[in-house]
Amino acid sequence: MFFGLGTTRTKARRHSVKGAPIESLEARRLLSVGALDTTFSFDGKVTSAFGASSGVGTAVAIQGDGKILVAGFAPGPDGTYDFAVARFKTDGTFDNSFGTSGVALVSPTKVLFNRAFAETAFAMGIGPDGKIVVGGTAEDNVVNSQTIWELARLNPNGSPDTTFGDQGYSYANFNNTKNSNLSALTVRSDGSIVAVGNNGPNGVVGVIASNGSFSPSFNSVGYWISPNPPSFFNRVVVQSDGKIVVGGTIEDKRGDDFVLSRLSPSGALDKNFGVDGTVDTDPGPLIGLTDDLRSFGGLAVAGNGDLIAGGTFKSSDGWVIARYRPDGSLSNTFGFSGVTSANFGDPSDLSGLTLQHDGKIVLVGDLATNSSSQPGAAIGRISSTGLFDPTFAGSGYETAGFGAPSQFYAVGLQRDGKIVAAGSNGNQMILARFLGDPPAVKSIAGSVINDTNADGVLDAGEKGVAGRTIYLDANKNGTLDVGEKTATTAADGSYSFTSLAAGTYVVREVLPAAWRRTGPLAFTITLAKGQTVSGKNFLETQDVIITGTVYNDANGNAKRDPTEKGIAGLTVFIDKNKNGKPDTGEPKVTTAADGTYSFKAQPPGSFRVAEVVPTGSRISSPAAGFYDLSLSGAQTASGKDFGNTQLALISGTVYLDRNGNNLFDVDDKVLAGWIVFLDANNNGKLDAGEKSATTDLGGRFSFVVAAGKYVVREVIKSGSGYLFQSPRLGAYSLTLSSGQNASGKNFGDALRE
Repeated sequence: MFFGLGTTRTKARRHSVKGAPIESLEARRLLSVGALDTTFSFDGKVTSAFGASSGVGTAVAIQGDGKILVAGFAPGPDGTYDFAVARFKTDGTFDNSFGTSGVALVSPTKVLFNRAFAETAFAMGIGPDGKIVVGGTAEDNVVNSQTIWELARLNPNGSPDTTFGDQGYSYANFNNTKNSNLSALTVRSDGSIVAVGNNGPNGVVGVIASNGSFSPSFNSVGYWISPNPPSFFNRVVVQSDGKIVVGGTIEDKRGDDFVLSRLSPSGALDKNFGVDGTVDTDPGPLIGLTDDLRSFGGLAVAGNGDLIAGGTFKSSDGWVIARYRPDGSLSNTFGFSGVTSANFGDPSDLSGLTLQHDGKIVLVGDLATNSSSQPGAAIGRISSTGLFDPTFAGSGYETAGFGAPSQFYAVGLQRDGKIVAAGSNGNQMILARFLGDPPAVKSIAGSVINDTNADGVLDAGEKGVAGRTIYLDANKNGTLDVGEKTATTAADGSYSFTSLAAGTYVVREVLPAAWRRTGPLAFTITLAKGQTVSGKNFLETQDVIITGTVYNDANGNAKRDPTEKGIAGLTVFIDKNKNGKPDTGEPKVTTAADGTYSFKAQPPGSFRVAEVVPTGSRISSPAAGFYDLSLSGAQTASGKDFGNTQLALISGTVYLDRNGNNLFDVDDKVLAGWIVFLDANNNGKLDAGEKSATTDLGGRFSFVVAAGKYVVREVIKSGSGYLFQSPRLGAYSLTLSSGQNASGKNFGDALRE
């Protein structure tokens, strides 16, 4: 459900803001902050039907290269609504390298169910790999009028990403409820998706893994359903600490209130937020109104952890914004008791908001220019304390000139401070770009880079890391403290601090677990008046892991069979100089009780993993006796097992069996200097390379061997006059297990008559 879409209202005209007066609305064309950007599509505006007969834009996102994505819905070839995504160049023209002539129309249900639903997209996000996630609702009016969650992931060229879900698409219908709607989503730095909406009368939060399935790491089933009906979640943000904040409306006895809930990354309500993880706010009475809410229109998180929520009053048609501290209490430095509102007296809706780097809040939606007209797409900006900003469009707000009825539903910020808003004029998608504040003259910028080869240098192909927290360490204690200014890296890993005063700053990153710094730990920067410093990059890598097991290869077959156990207490080492022995400084570990070993936190690179073989044993696997590995950041090399087999012994005596009884008797003569061999190819003769032994003065021979199968034979000396007597077949066929001794393998010979 998307609130405000297609509604019209009229009432007597008045203009007032709780907290500040505002002037009458008028057309503004000067090249000032808040004016349309005439370098974008000549007049700052674009209208399009996504290449179809009509279209609605509901979401906007800005790529790292500055190109603009607009998502929404439009009729497909069969006349039912499809998800629609368009991409525009920075000058406002279609990017023809995307989809077909800049537009991608996709119908997930045609793939998932082999028939078309009415598919309306309301949300979009860009992943760290540049792939585009679009989410919304599919309505089946043919079978049972049900609505379901629906997601599509597109490659950067607009084609479906077939590694996601079923051929690029995924859907959810919680508990087979007939009314499940997806309203908003965000893509986390690991590629997973946090989406919100409703499941019947309950708000719902879902975490979808990068493969398109629900993530069991979130509330065990991948989703969480609010226990407080009737509630509807319309927006979601992910804080720098990974906690998820969702916002929407909840109905009480008087009407609808703002509701915010905060959950841990694992899906548990955060008891340190509001009451048991939830905040319920009736904003009207706080500013002297009896009005309740019609819709929830926006949610953002500030650098200090404050939360800003926006929506629309039901009867007075006013925009309303609330600011919450990190613990969920209302901020007493914002508006009246944490709430501010704008009552234009005419039909109006607040449908989206975003935060600038300086803390100012950009609002979009619609409002009417007089009591007799229908509302038009509008944009406004308020200060961090809740007052309309008169430096924006002269009075703090303006309509965009698309005519009526029209409405903006989404807003985004470019790096250069310009503002992009998308929506609909009732028949077509609309897109506008407004001038923003010019970049601050004093700033610090850089990126967080995944240094995959851990060489401490930014190499070609090494990518940025999104979602990292960078902070200005004001007290220089190496820890992020309350009140210290922060920035979160964008999808391409970039960050910036703007509007800085001249002075000295220490810039640090909050390094997550399992990552290791390969570049500077911090940057100490002294900014002169008007100075901009860039290229302050944090390089880091995820260390590699090597694991395996040393086991007793009892049958010597060079593979671990189910009954073969691990061997504890043996040494495995990384043979840096490849000399076959553990030297000082080379990493080494001892196998656990079950024979397992693990090398953790090793820098990426090349490795030779070897074992110290105990006396009386040999390595049966791997064949080389070691593993040579080449691993990059975050790789895990598992299953690097070593099979050990204890050496076995084959022994016996060659003798002259004088009485022909096939037994070695005390008066039988031993034969020295005779050859006994292991007949590897079992061809009855000693071949080159086959192991042999010569009997000693006592006629004795022995072989030290690994577990395995062997054929033992003797060589009758040519011209000796001797013949085979025993064993009867002239050989012993043996199967030896690890450490087994096969003694008494005697050869009795007889003299020719």
